[in-house]
Amino acid sequence: MRGKAVLLNAPLKRMKNCFLFYCLVMISATCLSQPKDTLFFNDGSVVVGKIKKVKLGVVTFDPANANDINVQLRVLRTIAAVRTIFRIETVTGNVYYGNLLSQPDTGFATIIHEKGSSTLYLQDMTVMYPSGDAFFQRFTGNVGLGYNY
Repeated sequence: MRGKAVLLNAPLKRMKNCFLFYCLVMISATCLSQPKDTLFFNDGSVVVGKIKKVKLGVVTFDPANANDINVQLRVLRTIAAVRTIFRIETVTGNVYYGNLLSQPDTGFATIIHEKGSSTLYLQDMTVMYPSGDAFFQRFTGNVGLGYNY
């Protein structure tokens, strides 16, 4: 009788190990996947990738499987950018640090920042870039040492 109980427990152990392995794989896949930035166009198209910057009404966007594209803000329905924290400047001079969530209203997005959330008209955005790049995004030019040979 005792041998029969051991034989019945072996398939249960194997099934339990398979279930634990499956759970481990699913949890690790969920943790490793990173949300992507998304542009929603007025015509219903959706492009997924990475927002590099917004400057003077033009979004520089790196799609997942193509070269960088430049898109005017006026042709976008909304933007979702939850991958990183952005520095966002508006035409009124307000500066926000946060993420952008899509909005059902055309031409708007929600900024999630440290003080809560704000709804922003997309065309009121003058500059937006990842906050880690904030210092170097302000400078352009060349440096020379004055040495000729």
